[in-house]
Amino acid sequence: MNLALSETTWTVGSIDMNLRDIYRSFENDESTRLDFLYQIAETFKGVIVWDTVNRIIDLRTQENVGSNKGLRISYGKYMKSLSKESNSNEMVTRLIPRGQDNLSIRTVSSTGSESIDDFSYFLYPFSRDVNRNVISSSYYISDGLCHAILDYNELISSKEGELATLLSERSTLNSNLLTKQNELTNLNMELSQIQDSIDIELSNGNDTITLKQQESDKLAEINTKEAEINNVESQLTTNQNSINSLQTSLSADNNF
Repeated sequence: MNLALSETTWTVGSIDMNLRDIYRSFENDESTRLDFLYQIAETFKGVIVWDTVNRIIDLRTQENVGSNKGLRISYGKYMKSLSKESNSNEMVTRLIPRGQDNLSIRTVSSTGSESIDDFSYFLYPFSRDVNRNVISSSYYISDGLCHAILDYNELISSKEGELATLLSERSTLNSNLLTKQNELTNLNMELSQIQDSIDIELSNGNDTITLKQQESDKLAEINTKEAEINNVESQLTTNQNSINSLQTSLSADNNF
């Protein structure tokens, strides 16, 4: 706020204490000083109070602005009518992230879904105790559906650690597989060089016993490396099957 008011005749006054422990960063290149001040207030969930006489700006929390003088307005008392306008087109319950080349979150999602769903708006104000006794019902959906949604959310949360372990294992296996594939490529290049040397020596009528032994040894190394690669690929298949099984058990289709 001091930066926004620099080179002006205005100064920063008081800032409510519960706003002082909140830290945010800003990037602002083109807006006016006034716009920047309102951006600060909005980011910190505060309200700017203007002292136009002394040219001082205070930043208050919303509950500390104004005063309660006991006046209550209700239908039939000061209020002649009350209307509410709703637009269901503005209601969003599903987020579908997309990355480069149409990359989705399906492979790392605990449910195997490419979307993130949130029905908390329709759950409100449903609540239940530890024995699943309903304390208050939703304004929009049945208690049974509320229980099902909350049970499903709890099930997913309980499996997050298992999925994280499987994904970490898959990452390690993929890295290991790439390393062994590169090693196999190098071994095949070395074998090719040995075989070229054998051809040269044979064309010159020279002995190739040593080179033949090197060829045999290199072939053995290649066979060993191919076996290692097959083993890692088998582990990757097992890992992927475990992920698929977990995602199937947590899919919405299998829980509703």
